[in-house]
Amino acid sequence: MAATTEKTSSLTETTPPGERPVIVQVQDLIVRYGEETILDGVSFEICQGEIFAILGGSGCGKSTLLRQLIGLEKPAAGNVLIDGEDITAAEGREHEKILRKIGILFQSGALFGSMTLAENISLRLLEYSDLPQAIIDLIIRMKLSMVGLEDFENYLPSELSGGMKKRAALARAMAMDPRILFCDEPSSGLDPISSAGIDNLLIQLNRSLGVTIVVVTHDLASISAIAHRAIMLDKSVKTIIADGKPSDLKEHSDNPLVKSFFNRLAESGENLNVRSGVEKR
Repeated sequence: MAATTEKTSSLTETTPPGERPVIVQVQDLIVRYGEETILDGVSFEICQGEIFAILGGSGCGKSTLLRQLIGLEKPAAGNVLIDGEDITAAEGREHEKILRKIGILFQSGALFGSMTLAENISLRLLEYSDLPQAIIDLIIRMKLSMVGLEDFENYLPSELSGGMKKRAALARAMAMDPRILFCDEPSSGLDPISSAGIDNLLIQLNRSLGVTIVVVTHDLASISAIAHRAIMLDKSVKTIIADGKPSDLKEHSDNPLVKSFFNRLAESGENLNVRSGVEKR
């Protein structure tokens, strides 16, 4: 196991993104709610070992896209391939097999308030494995230790601070050792110190375990700290308007909306006229 982890970590740190295996493919995705089109023709790839950010203003479809990626909703058209398997078409056992490859950190944490942290973390282990209780207890302690919550097995979520709840939710998301971790606004509602702590945990998981991380966020500090690559959605064109390294998009983008986003500029009349097409950096 150690050799596998070392190899994956080495791939993450030294292999150029374009040379890494693709682990997520989104192909011509169209999402509609009733007559309203939210996403129209969205396509991109995520490479193994990347920390990949999905960005954009309010109402651009970030959370909608995330729900497609994790299989909570089915698109009107297009495909989402997770490690080569189409989660948009999968049913039953095939769908369950794909879900075992992913972990999800929800924006609110989504811990069950009546359950202890140990009980929260054990849920997926009990559902998807036949491990004996002694091994499950060991995994729980390992995952809590990984996020700095040693000896908190018997605490209820109500007894924790906001940052500790996010860390506990992260431990639960990593319970099955997923290949891909999806995070919805991981620093939302946290103070700057707690936010930086979550960012550091995500970086550590990526570097030590080689886990691919997909983050939906609008937190500029977090984007700059953790993301290897980002795409930006725009609600006026309903698709991707920029794709590249966050630093390149901030410093070199010619798109007025991208420049405004990364440099915290208020919208002007000029910025409202967004040109379509994906800007690659």
